[in-house]
Amino acid sequence: MITGEVSARLPMPLRGAGMGLLNLTFFVGGGVGSALAGALAESRSPSPILAVTALSP
Repeated sequence: MITGEVSARLPMPLRGAGMGLLNLTFFVGGGVGSALAGALAESRSPSPILAVTALSP
């Protein structure tokens, strides 16, 4: 959904760079969320970890 919206709003010369930045943001966010959940998993039970991870985006 957001990919289609971004590609529709960007002019053709900027579309490749814009989509690249969108994908970069998406994958970095996924990596940070996984790292955060892994770091919290050692010190807490799974329920608060899942709540923090779900509320972060």
